Amino acid sequence: MTPYDLNSRIKYPQTPEKWRRWILLNLGIDEAQGREMINDDTFPFGDLIQAWEQKFTVEHGFSPSFIPALSRNKRGFVMWVFLEAPEPNWTKSDVEGNH
Repeated sequence: MTPYDLNSRIKYPQTPEKWRRWILLNLGIDEAQGREMINDDTFPFGDLIQAWEQKFTVEHGFSPSFIPALSRNKRGFVMWVFLEAPEPNWTKSDVEGNH
């Protein structure tokens, strides 16, 4: 069985509420802090990406495209998780057209 075969059994947060809990457990950022950091443009994206890279590895059964999809949509992701924005389009970048 390859890691890709495991993806259907691998659990990861799939709702803003579950992602808020994951961020609290992995980064120590609660909902109020997350909202404030986004509004102040101080959200620690580097720490978030580092946590993703540690938890969602191919060795743990995740697709190699999982972290790149999260990373290229990191701003849209935190707005979805903390500010009730629409879920990002994971196949595109949230910065497309802003180059």
